[in-house]
Order: sequence, then C-alpha cells, then structure tokens
Amino acid sequence: LVSIQNWRTRHVEMGLYDAPTNGSEQYVKPWTCSDKLRNMIATRLQSISDGEQPRVDQMETMVRALLQSHVDDDDDSTDHDQRYAYHKRIAIPVLRSICGDDLAMQLSLDHCYFSGIMKLCDDECLLLQQQKYNMVNDEFSADIHNGGLASL
Repeated sequence: LVSIQNWRTRHVEMGLYDAPTNGSEQYVKPWTCSDKLRNMIATRLQSISDGEQPRVDQMETMVRALLQSHVDDDDDSTDHDQRYAYHKRIAIPVLRSICGDDLAMQLSLDHCYFSGIMKLCDDECLLLQQQKYNMVNDEFSADIHNGGLASL
C-alpha cells in the first residue's frame, strides 16, 4: 500500500501521463477506493482498538490508505460522507494510541476531523494544567519541608 500511495501521489502531483484529476469526466477511481478494502482496513483497526498490537509503520499505512481512499473517491453521496466520517472516528483515535499525537493531529487537519483536533487540544490543555499544578504543589511541599511556612 505504501508504494502504491507514494507512486500515485508523485504522479498526480507531477502531472505525468496526463492523469485525469478527481472530478473530471475521465477520472477513474483507484482500486484503493473499494468498499471491500475499506471494510477490511476498518475491521483490522477495530481489532487493534480491542488490544492487538500492530507495527507502527503498518498502522500509519492502514490509516492513511483508508482516509485517502475517501479523498480519491469521486462519490459525493451522503452515504459516502457518512462512511468517511465514521472511518475518521475509528481510525484517528487508534492511530493516536499507537503512533502518537503529532501524526494524529496532522491527519485530523488533513482530513478535517474537527472532533479529533479538539480532543488533541483539550488533552494538551489538561496536560499543561496538570504540569502547572504539579509544579506549584512541588514548590508548596518544598516550602513546608524547609520550614518556609513556619513564619506564617
């Protein structure tokens, strides 16, 4: 999947072979837009969210392939939009748990997954608040230990 994605991206960006772009009359969806492939990847992601441990590179490839398949698809039906939203909801949180916040944020931004963006921002704010609380608490504990509050 990685090789195919790289090849397709490179050739579309470079405009080689006069490949028709998404939305044109001559556009042909890539095989990665297959619902069977999407369902297979979604099932695999579900098993990962249930505790199976994949390799990090496999995880990233699966999520990128799944989400990019919706971008490459020229289907503009409501059903397609709902499946795309569902796949973002299941893929990005699982990706985050395996690959970390940076990649999850990048893909959330790339695919307009606003719930994911908000979740990452909220978690970062909570982490910063916790760190600030811990720092103040440590300073307070040090003052008590050193007799700094005895003069009160």
